[in-house]
Formats: sequence, structure tokens, C-alpha cells
Amino acid sequence: MRLNFLSVGQPEPDSVRSASVHTDAETADPLDRQGVKSVEVAGRILEALMARHISVSLKDLSTETRIPAAKLHRYLTSLIRARLVRQDARTRLYQLGAFAMELGAAAMNSSDAMIDAVRRQRVVRDAIDETISLSIWSAKGPIVVNVEESSRSVLLTVRSGTLLPICSTGAGIVFASFLAPHLANALVSNELEAKDPDQEPIVATLDELNELRRTVKQDMFFVNKGHLLSGVMAIATPLFDHAGRVIAVLSVVGRESHFTPEREASVIAQILQFAGHKQGR
Repeated sequence: MRLNFLSVGQPEPDSVRSASVHTDAETADPLDRQGVKSVEVAGRILEALMARHISVSLKDLSTETRIPAAKLHRYLTSLIRARLVRQDARTRLYQLGAFAMELGAAAMNSSDAMIDAVRRQRVVRDAIDETISLSIWSAKGPIVVNVEESSRSVLLTVRSGTLLPICSTGAGIVFASFLAPHLANALVSNELEAKDPDQEPIVATLDELNELRRTVKQDMFFVNKGHLLSGVMAIATPLFDHAGRVIAVLSVVGRESHFTPEREASVIAQILQFAGHKQGR
């Protein structure tokens, strides 16, 4: 067998250099490999939008991400096409888009706690035959992550990824009641100042919300009648993790005409039972 030796400083043959490079690439830590820079930049933009409680201008987003405005605008154009970002046609401000919300909802649905929540949601739907929605909290407010429809028709366009208002939905009021106030109050103030003509707020001030919080915490549910959509009511209750933190809100949604006082009381008792609460806790 013939052995070839290389002197110090002597160039390696191409075959040796090739083998060496190949081995290094195979044994390198995957985290050390060069990624796609444009994806990382897009991630910074989405992270900045996620952290914002309100829509943001190109100038402010450029300052926050330290990306030049011209370059940032090109990224935003592509992100809008991918539905990861949306731009308000009137104000020209930017915020997270529908697909970004759907991705967040899908990620949450894969956790053990949410799998259990969806299981409870389906059990409730089968027991009372009303549409049941499941919502989680985000930096923008409540987001619907799953909807289990009943055999009854309800005129709703809510689907997974829908961002719900806080002040005119049962889910929003329940989240605002069980979350730390600093997590919800800024969003509530923004909603009340915006005064959406298509929505009738349940509360008009933070003081009113604070009063309502005490009642909701005691009852463990909230009933919303017609504030989001005329003729439609919702009964919402929180779901907690093992540490007692609210992780989701379960809402029964149906036409007000389906709920006599007796049926409303029965549905409240059932949803509290399935959520693991005692009525009047």
C-alpha cells in the first residue's frame, strides 16, 4: 500500500480539499450554517408589528426595526401579498395580516392545553347543539382559534384567525376580566377612542370595565346580547391552565330567539361544568 505525505505548506490536491470541505459541512452545527437573510429580516418586521398594540406608520416601523424606509417598503409589499401584513386603505398604517393570525392560531392549536380545550369545545357543541368558538389572547386582543358549528344557522363570519374586539364581545370581556389589567387596558382604551360605528360597546370607560370585571370574576361567565351583532348572543367562560392562568375563552354563540330564560340558565350551567367551574364561584 502506498502512502502519500504532504509537506507543511504544500498545497492539498483538489480531491483532498473537496473531501475536507464536505466533511466539515456534514459535521457542522446546523445552527451555525448560513440562513436566508431576507427571511430573518421579514421576521424582524413581523415581530415589531406583533409587539405593537396599534397600527404603525412606515416611518415609525423603519425606526423601530432600523431598516431603511425604501427597503422596508419593499419587504412590506411582499408581506402584504402573502397576507402576513395588511395596510389600512384609509390611514396607510400597517398591522399583522390575516395569514399571520391564522399561523398563530394553528401554532396554539398544537399545544396539549389547546388540544384539551378543543376537545371540551366539541363536547359542549354536541351537548347543546349551538355554535362554540374558542379564542386565545394575543398582542392585538382575542383571536378565534377554532369554531365548532351547530346544526342551527347563525349569521356569523367568524373563523379561525379572526381578531375580535374586546369591548363588544363576550370573549373580550372575559379576557379583560381575568388577565392582568396592564395587558388589556391599553387595547380597551384604543377601542373606546376609535368608536367603531358598527359596534355597540358593552362598556364605555375603563371605570365601567373595572366594575364589570368584579362581576365576571365572581360569576365565571359573561352573557353578551346583541352588542357585536343584532339578534345574536354569546355566553363566554374562561379556561385555565394548571397554574390558574387564563389560556382561552369558550363561547356559546346563537340567536337570541333560541334562548328562553330557562334554556339560557341551562346552557350557562352546562358550559360552566364543561369548563370545570362551579356556578357562583
